[in-house]
Amino acid sequence: MVHSKSRLAYHPNFVAHTEIIKKFEFENSSIKSLKLKAKHQLITDSYLDNTSRPGSRLDGYSIFHLGLNLELKIFKKSSLDLWVDVQNLFNADYSSHGWISRFGYDGDLDIASNPYLGKEEAEIFHYKALFPQAFRHFNTGLSMRF
Repeated sequence: MVHSKSRLAYHPNFVAHTEIIKKFEFENSSIKSLKLKAKHQLITDSYLDNTSRPGSRLDGYSIFHLGLNLELKIFKKSSLDLWVDVQNLFNADYSSHGWISRFGYDGDLDIASNPYLGKEEAEIFHYKALFPQAFRHFNTGLSMRF
């Protein structure tokens, strides 16, 4: 079987990453700086294989992240950095990877009872599974410079 004009697996047509950072610096204070970050990732549809068939389509997604960094002076030349990030701020349900396997079968299959089974053509079926990514989660950290 030859597939012409098909797209490469896992290669969306468009990927965009944007980030906005606002940094506030303080003088004569134990707080050296405060940094606010907002990030956005936009990934358009891609495919699980090189066929570009509708059954192998992987939906695109758009996710947002927020972050806060606080830098504190603790000694003359030392500082303490604290940060917290909220990943997937709006709790998007998305998958970035998966797998698909096609097979031919001329009998009846109960597609409704198997969430991994799909029908593409008269005698062409596929098994497909997607790997869901993390819902909203938090990252925190602490580092010291001296």
